[in-house]
Amino acid sequence: MADKKRMDDAVTIHVNSEKDGAPGSGTPSDGLLAGAALISVGLVTVVLGQWLRVTNAAVVSTAYLLVVLVVAATGRLWIAVATSIVATLSLDFFFLPPVGTLTVDDPHNWVALFAFLAVSLVASNLSAVARARTERAMDRRDELTRLFDLSRDILQTTESREALSVLARAIARRFDLDLVAIALPRADEWDVFDGGAVMMRLDPRQLSYAFITLQPLPEFDASTRTYSGHRSMTVDGRSVRLVPLRVGTKPIGLLAAAGRPVDAGRSAAAPRLVRRGARPAHRGSAC
Repeated sequence: MADKKRMDDAVTIHVNSEKDGAPGSGTPSDGLLAGAALISVGLVTVVLGQWLRVTNAAVVSTAYLLVVLVVAATGRLWIAVATSIVATLSLDFFFLPPVGTLTVDDPHNWVALFAFLAVSLVASNLSAVARARTERAMDRRDELTRLFDLSRDILQTTESREALSVLARAIARRFDLDLVAIALPRADEWDVFDGGAVMMRLDPRQLSYAFITLQPLPEFDASTRTYSGHRSMTVDGRSVRLVPLRVGTKPIGLLAAAGRPVDAGRSAAAPRLVRRGARPAHRGSAC
């Protein structure tokens, strides 16, 4: 009982604000951001055109470009592109002669108009690419932190069959998954150790099919940075990912997970940590 209490305490240590930092939390919706972008373009038009009576197209286009860059840095690419088009039309309609029409008399103004549109689109794309790379880097950092915390939890557990349920709950907490189950074959049956907020009954036939189709020598997929053998099954209308547990190249069980998407390379690292607890249990079930 003391060991089990210590394992449960180890799982609850360092349960931080991972859910609060989940992607998309605290981020304005696309519709709200698009509305704010259009309002910003309108404010620039009113301030420069009606209040300050600015007629210099270079000054106006610079102000519009600042709005586009702010939108590209905080929102999706399509919002920045839409803002660029609206700003281009506003520049033409309100500031380029003849004012009040979408026609341009001076060929130089055509050059200025298309140059503004091209610069705003290129800048929006570059900003969106940089933002996407930053988000991917932060996601990978968070996944590595979860793996480190999970490895610490595993090091504090004892090698027993009860430890597998503790490990399943630890994986569910660390990776914010709805369902985690460690499945070990035993003769014609399966021992399933559940964790997570959602309880599902895994079909033994689907588990057996996924297990027998595992390759003895797994192949590494460089595009997903993981080994072959991943499967999926549908339980109660939800997709459940099945990842093999191996000792060396020999499969000894399956790790089932459902919930938020996890990078394939990181999802393959978790089973390598789990097999420390699964190995003694697998020996016990084989007897």
